[in-house]
Amino acid sequence: MFGDYNNYGRRPSGRNIQAEFARLQQAYKQAQAEAAAWEKEAKRWKTEADKWRQAAKQESQEKTEAYQIQKQAETALVKTQQQLAETQEALKNRKAGPEVAPSAENGDWKEQYMRLAADVENTKRRLEQRYANASRQEKEKFLRDMLPLADNLERVLQHAQNEQDKKGIEMTLKAFRDVLTRYGVQPIQAEGQPFDPEYHEAIGVLPDPDAPEDAVTAVEQTGYTLDGKLLRPSRVLVNR
Repeated sequence: MFGDYNNYGRRPSGRNIQAEFARLQQAYKQAQAEAAAWEKEAKRWKTEADKWRQAAKQESQEKTEAYQIQKQAETALVKTQQQLAETQEALKNRKAGPEVAPSAENGDWKEQYMRLAADVENTKRRLEQRYANASRQEKEKFLRDMLPLADNLERVLQHAQNEQDKKGIEMTLKAFRDVLTRYGVQPIQAEGQPFDPEYHEAIGVLPDPDAPEDAVTAVEQTGYTLDGKLLRPSRVLVNR
């Protein structure tokens, strides 16, 4: 703006002032639009976080109920063990005499003990598997809902014109991906690789004479894996 002044310190012409004012208005409108977009995105992530907290609260309640059931079964098992130990001690303290077959009562205690022990172990395994699956499903859903933020950063990076802005976006994207990595999420390196229907979703064709047939020539949306398993496929263009 100061470049519009001439060497004699005179103000710029009215036409230049109008052009500068129009440019500032446009920049202001663009800043408003970007701020509104980020505000909308922040509200959406707050909603997702509230859902996650609610799901975690419900899971905690279910775990508490399962823990109470398990404790009741363990208490019954301990009681049965004590009764069996008392029975065995009483049998050991009997006076020596002719061998007799175990009483029906003693056999019942042993059978009840074995049955309760098996029930407790089965209950523990079933609960552990149930909540491991539920926890993984909630984790997958939460992380999958986070991926559009990485997509948006990639799109902004592609259209960034200012080098300083580009560098800042790259740092933000890297920091976000580092967070995903801590949770076991890794981007799928698809470009230049043979098309794999397990990890790639073909959305079009992009011929490239220098690439092998059925090779991925462009990635429209990055895919990700979670602990080595597919979280979201890459949307790609294939050489044909």
